[in-house]
Amino acid sequence: MNIQELLERIDQNRRYMESVRLLSTDEQIELDTYRCVELTYSSCALAGSQLTLADTKIVVESQITVAGRTLRDTFRAADHTKAYDYMLDALAYGFGDADVSEKLILTLHQLACANIEGGDVAGKYRDHQILIANSEYIPPPADEVGRLMAEFIKELDEKAEKEHPIVLATFAHRRLLDILPFVWGNGTVARLLMNFILMRHRYQIVSIPPVMREEYRDALRTAQEIESPSDDLFLWLVAEQQLKAQQAFCRMFWIELPHDEVSPCHISTQP
Repeated sequence: MNIQELLERIDQNRRYMESVRLLSTDEQIELDTYRCVELTYSSCALAGSQLTLADTKIVVESQITVAGRTLRDTFRAADHTKAYDYMLDALAYGFGDADVSEKLILTLHQLACANIEGGDVAGKYRDHQILIANSEYIPPPADEVGRLMAEFIKELDEKAEKEHPIVLATFAHRRLLDILPFVWGNGTVARLLMNFILMRHRYQIVSIPPVMREEYRDALRTAQEIESPSDDLFLWLVAEQQLKAQQAFCRMFWIELPHDEVSPCHISTQP
């Protein structure tokens, strides 16, 4: 199965799922909460949080601290929940027609980092050079961030007219991490932005499991290599996780996908 066939399988699943099952309001609320817990846990774990999935569920649903866990990890989860809720509201109520914009990205960062870095840098582009450990990639100078972000938004708009939404979402994630516009929280915002685009086009939220941390980082490093960079591995990773998310949705709501004999674990990770 090549990447185009995988994307076609995903689209076939999406159309079928929409044709056979419309969620009730209560079911949608349950799903949104479930997704929030899952995405908050996985995204925060990738950023270094020690909260377990059960810990994250407590923070997301009850907004209370968890015994034995740091305030930083608790705040990180609580802030991510606020950013996730804003993302849902932007999609549901059409803030700026639910377009990807610099304002959206800055707001997601401000909410996701409010209690980690505070008001000094939350929701603001970085003003100094940052470096990436264990990588040959050198982020652009701080004084170029504003221009690069404006060009990034323009490029997203142009690609939206011709690229598959999963390709677009993957590009958005990777390109934001090329620019690294923030002092802290770039990965968190990149994952939120990717899922904003996926949800806008009626795809499932993609959570990168913490056990796939190295595969995730390797795919991003491949996309940022100095010689012959390629998004192929990262696109495969995101597409496979999208297929898994579709299958999980169908299990939760008793939908049997036709011709779903190919499990994502049997799909080659090579393009």
